[in-house]
Amino acid sequence: MTIFVTSKSLFLWALIASILFNGAALLSRQEDRRPEFKRFEAEKKLMGVRFRLVVYGEDLQMVRPAIIQAFQRIAEIEARMTDYDSNSELMRLCRQATANVPVKVSQDLFRVLSIAQKVSRFSEGAFDPTVGHLSQIWRKARQEKRLPSKSVVESAVDLTGWQKMKLDSQCRTVVFLQKGLRLDLGGIAKGYAADEALRELRLRGFPSCLVDAAGDVTVGDAPPGKDGWKIAISNLQSGKSLTVQNASVATSGDRFQFLKQDGKVYSHIIDPRTGYGTTHRNQVTAFSTEKKNPGAYADAYASAFSVMGPELIQSRLNFSRQNKVRIESQAGFFLPPTGPDSTELSNPDTSQPETRQSEDFFGSPQ
Repeated sequence: MTIFVTSKSLFLWALIASILFNGAALLSRQEDRRPEFKRFEAEKKLMGVRFRLVVYGEDLQMVRPAIIQAFQRIAEIEARMTDYDSNSELMRLCRQATANVPVKVSQDLFRVLSIAQKVSRFSEGAFDPTVGHLSQIWRKARQEKRLPSKSVVESAVDLTGWQKMKLDSQCRTVVFLQKGLRLDLGGIAKGYAADEALRELRLRGFPSCLVDAAGDVTVGDAPPGKDGWKIAISNLQSGKSLTVQNASVATSGDRFQFLKQDGKVYSHIIDPRTGYGTTHRNQVTAFSTEKKNPGAYADAYASAFSVMGPELIQSRLNFSRQNKVRIESQAGFFLPPTGPDSTELSNPDTSQPETRQSEDFFGSPQ
């Protein structure tokens, strides 16, 4: 068979070859120009703990302003919600509120109180944002290393109860149904602050980020080239770690803060229904995938689970499933074996090199 090749067909083949070659070269150049993301870390003490931020970005000049803004957001939330400052919004609300008179509050405070009430309802009062008087009593007890009197505890319990606080979402107001209530958001505020810090980083173009609030970890998108952030939970029977993204993992327990009296150990975690620190040794990890505030929900659920114990937790979960009640964000929980061993949250993404900085320095690994 004879094949005739004309000058026109040669031209077309040459043109096609040129397009294919140049296209491949262009794609190669684009691959070479793909941004190289580096890992940056920064730490700062806020809300009484060390907050650690991990951010993946191209260079320090781009990442630094976002991290500064994230820390500023945490500081703003601390100023609103701390019960250690009499001028915070939280303490002004407690001081100025009159029974049955609505008080308008900020969006931040209203959001946190709304989440707190949902968890209080689910836990049947095991988590309670009105536990402020009891918190004050037990802080003093741990400092003085002696139990508070029964009458003091009973008086504080009379001023406790999440049902005694009503929220109006349309007017964004809080109503105390009893005068003298005192709020304490220690079991939820740090998780909310982590949510907001993560949001600030996302808004500034850094979706692959992590916020570690003293071991309670809230993460965004996975690090470049990975399936997620690896978070190991030790002393579990399964011995497995979690690989997560866009989620939060929080741990609560009595490992570090407690009062020992007459051979009995009272945790810093207070059962609002009895007024006393829990006496069953435990450490619980809660996992949340709620879209807007996974950190706040995980923080609050971990606190609630520490008080509830495994039987009540399972009972409430079964009730919710049978009655088709949606539990906000409660995607899972882990209870360690009974005994002195604790469930401990390790540093996430441990395969990456760690670089520790002071609170005012931002850098990347060597």
